[in-house]
Amino acid sequence: MCVNDKVYEFSSSAAVLPSPVYTHSDDDHVFTSITSSGAAIYISGYSGIQSNIYKFTLSTAGAMPTLTSAITAAELPAGEIVFKISYYLGNMAIGTNQGMRMADVNSLDGSITYGALIFESTQPVYDFGFRDRYIWAASSVEGQVGVTRVDMGQPLGNLLFPYAWDLYDPADVLGNPTTACAFIGDTDRLAFCNSGGAVNGKVYIEATTELIAQGTIRT
Repeated sequence: MCVNDKVYEFSSSAAVLPSPVYTHSDDDHVFTSITSSGAAIYISGYSGIQSNIYKFTLSTAGAMPTLTSAITAAELPAGEIVFKISYYLGNMAIGTNQGMRMADVNSLDGSITYGALIFESTQPVYDFGFRDRYIWAASSVEGQVGVTRVDMGQPLGNLLFPYAWDLYDPADVLGNPTTACAFIGDTDRLAFCNSGGAVNGKVYIEATTELIAQGTIRT
Protein backbone atom coordinates (compact mmCIF):
# COMPACT_ATOMS: atom_id res chain seq x y z
CA MET A 1 0.00 0.00 0.00
CA CYS A 2 1.20 3.51 -0.84
CA VAL A 3 0.26 6.58 1.18
CA ASN A 4 1.74 9.90 0.06
CA ASP A 5 5.53 9.32 0.04
CA LYS A 6 5.55 6.02 1.94
CA VAL A 7 5.29 2.34 0.99
CA TYR A 8 3.82 -0.22 3.41
CA GLU A 9 3.95 -4.00 3.35
CA PHE A 10 1.28 -5.99 5.21
CA SER A 11 1.21 -9.57 6.41
CA SER A 12 -2.08 -11.41 5.98
CA SER A 13 -2.67 -11.20 9.75
CA ALA A 14 -1.86 -7.49 10.18
CA ALA A 15 -4.24 -5.59 12.47
CA VAL A 16 -2.49 -2.21 12.62
CA LEU A 17 -0.53 -0.03 10.24
CA PRO A 18 3.09 -1.27 10.19
CA SER A 19 6.17 0.87 9.79
CA PRO A 20 6.84 1.81 6.16
CA VAL A 21 9.30 -0.39 4.28
CA TYR A 22 10.31 2.58 2.16
CA THR A 23 10.01 6.36 2.48
CA HIS A 24 10.91 8.59 -0.44
CA SER A 25 13.63 11.13 0.22
CA ASP A 26 11.35 13.91 -1.15
CA ASP A 27 8.54 14.77 1.28
CA ASP A 28 6.45 16.15 -1.61
CA HIS A 29 6.63 12.91 -3.58
CA VAL A 30 3.31 11.09 -4.17
CA PHE A 31 3.10 7.39 -5.03
CA THR A 32 0.21 6.62 -7.39
CA SER A 33 0.02 2.96 -8.41
CA ILE A 34 1.35 -0.55 -7.78
CA THR A 35 1.77 -3.60 -10.03
CA SER A 36 4.03 -6.64 -10.18
CA SER A 37 5.69 -9.03 -12.59
CA GLY A 38 7.48 -12.29 -11.86
CA ALA A 39 10.73 -10.45 -11.24
CA ALA A 40 9.76 -7.37 -9.23
CA ILE A 41 7.10 -5.15 -7.71
CA TYR A 42 6.70 -1.72 -9.35
CA ILE A 43 5.42 1.51 -7.84
CA SER A 44 4.86 4.71 -9.77
CA GLY A 45 4.96 8.23 -8.40
CA TYR A 46 5.75 11.86 -9.04
CA SER A 47 7.00 15.07 -7.50
CA GLY A 48 6.33 18.34 -9.27
CA ILE A 49 6.78 17.77 -12.99
CA GLN A 50 8.99 14.68 -12.63
CA SER A 51 7.53 11.17 -12.64
CA ASN A 52 9.23 7.82 -12.11
CA ILE A 53 8.55 4.09 -11.88
CA TYR A 54 10.42 2.33 -9.09
CA LYS A 55 11.35 -1.34 -8.91
CA PHE A 56 11.37 -3.34 -5.69
CA THR A 57 12.92 -6.80 -5.80
CA LEU A 58 12.17 -9.47 -3.20
CA SER A 59 14.58 -10.84 -0.62
CA THR A 60 14.21 -14.46 0.48
CA ALA A 61 16.45 -14.06 3.52
CA GLY A 62 13.54 -14.84 5.87
CA ALA A 63 10.57 -17.18 5.87
CA MET A 64 8.43 -14.51 4.17
CA PRO A 65 10.01 -12.58 1.26
CA THR A 66 10.30 -8.87 2.02
CA LEU A 67 10.79 -5.82 -0.19
CA THR A 68 14.26 -4.47 -0.77
CA SER A 69 15.04 -0.79 -1.36
CA ALA A 70 13.64 1.03 -4.39
CA ILE A 71 15.48 1.21 -7.71
CA THR A 72 14.46 3.67 -10.42
CA ALA A 73 13.30 1.50 -13.32
CA ALA A 74 12.04 4.29 -15.60
CA GLU A 75 11.92 8.07 -15.71
CA LEU A 76 9.20 9.72 -17.79
CA PRO A 77 9.68 12.95 -19.74
CA ALA A 78 9.42 16.10 -17.62
CA GLY A 79 5.81 17.22 -17.31
CA GLU A 80 4.33 13.77 -17.92
CA ILE A 81 2.81 12.40 -14.70
CA VAL A 82 2.14 8.68 -14.27
CA PHE A 83 -1.12 7.76 -12.51
CA LYS A 84 -1.54 4.05 -13.30
CA ILE A 85 0.69 1.06 -14.06
CA SER A 86 -0.59 -2.47 -14.77
CA TYR A 87 1.28 -5.62 -15.81
CA TYR A 88 -0.42 -7.81 -18.41
CA LEU A 89 0.84 -10.50 -20.82
CA GLY A 90 4.50 -9.63 -20.32
CA ASN A 91 4.01 -5.91 -20.81
CA MET A 92 3.32 -2.94 -18.56
CA ALA A 93 0.56 -0.50 -19.44
CA ILE A 94 1.38 3.03 -18.25
CA GLY A 95 -1.35 5.64 -17.84
CA THR A 96 -0.25 9.27 -17.61
CA ASN A 97 -1.67 12.78 -17.75
CA GLN A 98 -0.93 12.77 -21.49
CA GLY A 99 -2.18 9.35 -22.55
CA MET A 100 -0.96 5.76 -22.56
CA ARG A 101 2.36 4.06 -23.11
CA MET A 102 3.36 0.40 -23.21
CA ALA A 103 6.58 -1.03 -21.77
CA ASP A 104 8.52 -4.26 -22.16
CA VAL A 105 9.35 -5.99 -18.86
CA ASN A 106 12.51 -8.09 -18.63
CA SER A 107 11.57 -11.41 -17.02
CA LEU A 108 15.04 -11.88 -15.52
CA ASP A 109 15.98 -8.61 -13.85
CA GLY A 110 12.66 -6.74 -13.98
CA SER A 111 14.02 -3.82 -16.00
CA ILE A 112 11.52 -1.99 -18.21
CA THR A 113 11.70 -0.17 -21.53
CA TYR A 114 8.75 2.00 -22.53
CA GLY A 115 7.66 3.23 -25.94
CA ALA A 116 6.10 6.40 -27.29
CA LEU A 117 2.55 7.48 -26.47
CA ILE A 118 0.09 5.07 -28.11
CA PHE A 119 -2.62 7.71 -27.94
CA GLU A 120 -3.09 11.10 -26.33
CA SER A 121 -6.04 11.79 -24.02
CA THR A 122 -7.81 14.96 -22.96
CA GLN A 123 -7.74 13.65 -19.37
CA PRO A 124 -5.24 11.50 -17.44
CA VAL A 125 -5.48 7.73 -17.89
CA TYR A 126 -6.43 6.58 -14.40
CA ASP A 127 -7.17 2.88 -14.88
CA PHE A 128 -7.02 -0.18 -17.16
CA GLY A 129 -9.24 -3.19 -17.79
CA PHE A 130 -8.02 -6.37 -19.48
CA ARG A 131 -9.69 -9.13 -21.47
CA ASP A 132 -8.10 -11.50 -24.01
CA ARG A 133 -5.65 -9.50 -26.16
CA TYR A 134 -7.27 -6.12 -25.45
CA ILE A 135 -6.65 -3.36 -22.93
CA TRP A 136 -9.31 -0.79 -22.09
CA ALA A 137 -8.03 2.54 -20.76
CA ALA A 138 -10.13 4.93 -18.67
CA SER A 139 -9.28 7.86 -20.88
CA SER A 140 -12.43 9.72 -21.99
CA VAL A 141 -13.51 9.85 -25.64
CA GLU A 142 -13.08 13.29 -27.18
CA GLY A 143 -13.82 14.85 -23.81
CA GLN A 144 -16.79 12.60 -22.99
CA VAL A 145 -16.80 9.90 -20.33
CA GLY A 146 -15.59 6.62 -21.84
CA VAL A 147 -12.73 4.24 -22.54
CA THR A 148 -10.18 3.58 -25.27
CA ARG A 149 -9.44 0.02 -26.41
CA VAL A 150 -5.91 -1.08 -27.41
CA ASP A 151 -5.31 -4.24 -29.46
CA MET A 152 -2.14 -5.99 -28.25
CA GLY A 153 -2.62 -8.72 -30.86
CA GLN A 154 -1.66 -6.38 -33.72
CA PRO A 155 1.67 -4.76 -32.76
CA LEU A 156 2.81 -1.93 -35.02
CA GLY A 157 6.41 -2.08 -33.79
CA ASN A 158 8.36 -0.07 -31.21
CA LEU A 159 5.75 -0.81 -28.50
CA LEU A 160 2.97 0.86 -30.50
CA PHE A 161 -0.42 -0.81 -30.95
CA PRO A 162 -3.64 0.09 -32.81
CA TYR A 163 -6.38 1.65 -30.68
CA ALA A 164 -10.00 2.74 -30.96
CA TRP A 165 -12.33 4.97 -28.99
CA ASP A 166 -14.63 2.31 -27.65
CA LEU A 167 -17.42 2.69 -25.08
CA TYR A 168 -18.60 6.16 -24.13
CA ASP A 169 -21.66 8.20 -23.25
CA PRO A 170 -22.58 10.40 -26.25
CA ALA A 171 -25.00 12.33 -24.04
CA ASP A 172 -22.32 13.34 -21.53
CA VAL A 173 -22.06 17.13 -21.45
CA LEU A 174 -20.10 17.68 -18.23
CA GLY A 175 -16.87 16.03 -19.34
CA ASN A 176 -15.90 14.81 -15.86
CA PRO A 177 -12.88 12.47 -15.88
CA THR A 178 -13.34 8.73 -16.36
CA THR A 179 -11.72 7.35 -13.22
CA ALA A 180 -11.96 3.54 -13.36
CA CYS A 181 -13.00 0.61 -15.54
CA ALA A 182 -13.44 -3.14 -14.98
CA PHE A 183 -15.34 -6.15 -16.28
CA ILE A 184 -18.48 -7.26 -14.46
CA GLY A 185 -17.86 -10.64 -12.85
CA ASP A 186 -17.07 -13.31 -15.46
CA THR A 187 -18.98 -11.52 -18.23
CA ASP A 188 -17.56 -9.63 -21.21
CA ARG A 189 -19.46 -6.44 -20.27
CA LEU A 190 -17.33 -3.50 -19.22
CA ALA A 191 -18.26 -0.99 -16.53
CA PHE A 192 -16.67 2.41 -16.02
CA CYS A 193 -17.32 5.47 -13.88
CA ASN A 194 -16.59 9.17 -13.72
CA SER A 195 -15.72 11.52 -10.89
CA GLY A 196 -18.83 13.68 -11.04
CA GLY A 197 -16.92 16.84 -10.17
CA ALA A 198 -18.84 18.76 -7.48
CA VAL A 199 -21.89 16.48 -7.84
CA ASN A 200 -22.44 12.72 -7.77
CA GLY A 201 -20.53 10.71 -10.34
CA LYS A 202 -22.04 8.00 -12.53
CA VAL A 203 -21.38 4.31 -13.12
CA TYR A 204 -21.89 3.07 -16.70
CA ILE A 205 -22.44 -0.52 -17.84
CA GLU A 206 -21.90 -1.71 -21.41
CA ALA A 207 -25.21 -2.34 -23.18
CA THR A 208 -25.87 -5.89 -24.38
CA THR A 209 -27.38 -4.92 -27.76
CA GLU A 210 -27.28 -1.13 -28.25
CA LEU A 211 -24.46 0.18 -30.43
CA ILE A 212 -23.10 3.64 -31.16
CA ALA A 213 -24.85 4.99 -34.25
CA GLN A 214 -21.74 5.88 -36.26
CA GLY A 215 -17.97 5.94 -36.14
CA THR A 216 -14.81 6.92 -38.01
CA ILE A 217 -11.82 4.83 -39.11
CA ARG A 218 -8.42 6.51 -39.44
CA THR A 219 -5.64 4.58 -41.20
